[in-house]
Amino acid sequence: MSSLLIAQLPMYDWPEVREANDRLWRIVASECKNRGISAPEGLDRSIETLQAWRSPNLLLSQTCGLPLVTQLRHQVTVLGSFSYAIGDQEGNYHSVLVAQQNCPANLNQFKGKTLAINGYDSYSGYLAIKVLMTARQMPNAFFKTILVTGSHRESIHAVVNGKADLAAIDCVSWDLATNFEPESNFLKIIATSPARPGLPLITAPNASQTRVSILRDALRCGTKRLDNQSRNVLGITSFVAKTENDYGVIHDDLKSTHSRSLSPVNQT
Repeated sequence: MSSLLIAQLPMYDWPEVREANDRLWRIVASECKNRGISAPEGLDRSIETLQAWRSPNLLLSQTCGLPLVTQLRHQVTVLGSFSYAIGDQEGNYHSVLVAQQNCPANLNQFKGKTLAINGYDSYSGYLAIKVLMTARQMPNAFFKTILVTGSHRESIHAVVNGKADLAAIDCVSWDLATNFEPESNFLKIIATSPARPGLPLITAPNASQTRVSILRDALRCGTKRLDNQSRNVLGITSFVAKTENDYGVIHDDLKSTHSRSLSPVNQT
């Protein structure tokens, strides 16, 4: 039965930290088994995330708050989020806006420039910018164009290589970049977005309350038992239980920024 179950930790699974993610999962899986539920031996990196998120065989995965409220609402069960040293102990995170070291340090000076985003389905790379610009009452269609890169790491490369002038990077991804991506040394932070609930850890929608409770306990114990080297590599400090209702703020962000376009070309 356990071979049918799917376990993933895909959102920050950079090649440099996969061994640490694997070690974390082995502890969590062991804690699950000790509490009477089956768990796969290893993380599955072969199944596309959206397919895994919607699978009735999903035991554990990590998604983004934006697809949670736009595509997965009531289709998954939210367990909670990890807290990271770069975020806060409540499991919240933020985005940093980065530009080249010799660029202006004021966001207002990037009018008519190119913005790199990892994707339109990303809270941290896309919607967080709209929230920040709305809070600052900045002009609509502020940027000349949007460059979609496919990942935070590629957005960093795009700014360094001059393909884009600015990018919003999830703070956990930025922390990974400062450790493993030398090109991050050529960039600086010029702004920080408001904090929001961190990337949700989820299981299948048909999960019993017993299974949810066991998974939360296993994640909590897993982060406590993780060796210091893996903890430092991943930046994880603890697990914080959350429900889907905790991500209602992201739905509110969608509504409050609905009329804002980031550029006259890209109206998404």
